[in-house]
Amino acid sequence: MRCQVLASMIAGVLFFCSGALPAQAGNGTEHARLSQASIRFSLQTLCDDSDSATYEFRRFRDGLRAYQYDRDELEVIEATLIEVHPKCMGAAKAQLVSSLMQEVADNWENLHELRRADAAYRLAYDYEQAIPHDVLGKIAVAQGWAILCAELTNFQHAKALAAEQTSVARWSYQHGQFDAHLLVESLQFEATILDRVGSHQRADQKRKEATEVLRTGRKCSGFCMYKAY
Repeated sequence: MRCQVLASMIAGVLFFCSGALPAQAGNGTEHARLSQASIRFSLQTLCDDSDSATYEFRRFRDGLRAYQYDRDELEVIEATLIEVHPKCMGAAKAQLVSSLMQEVADNWENLHELRRADAAYRLAYDYEQAIPHDVLGKIAVAQGWAILCAELTNFQHAKALAAEQTSVARWSYQHGQFDAHLLVESLQFEATILDRVGSHQRADQKRKEATEVLRTGRKCSGFCMYKAY
């Protein structure tokens, strides 16, 4: 992936732009092509209160991250996620759909379908707005979309998204959900986007703030836990 997910609330944190070229679809991994009916049946379990929801989420997440799906499969996955999202009640279920939609966006970008990627990121972003306190999810989608907007030369939106993910990280830091590192990484990400769109002075300001937060900010020792409300 161009934007590697370093990822989990405890063992990882954000998206970073590696600068590498996108991997080719499939990434060298073969899989049996899924029928439209099979995709729809499997993804419709995401809203169920059963172990199958977690299994199917992981199966499709891993397949998307390995770029296993072709355009036809990707279209069905995206359409089914749009269909099931309104049925997924509760933050935990909605997070599954939002997370997969972000992976769909990344897959469209990998296939050089940048407008389709933009539309999928918009959906993932909208889904995240309805999920309270999903700090890492909101940051992840804003970062991925900001990078794409910069590629599409939509610089104003790229800057707005970069600023927004910093605001989310700042809020979580001020409310004691995460220590200083999340805010530092968000500030550094915002600086990267600002540099990319030509706002070098503001980028330097963000880097200076990141350095100061890292020097003086609250840090956890040992095992850092996310505090939910």
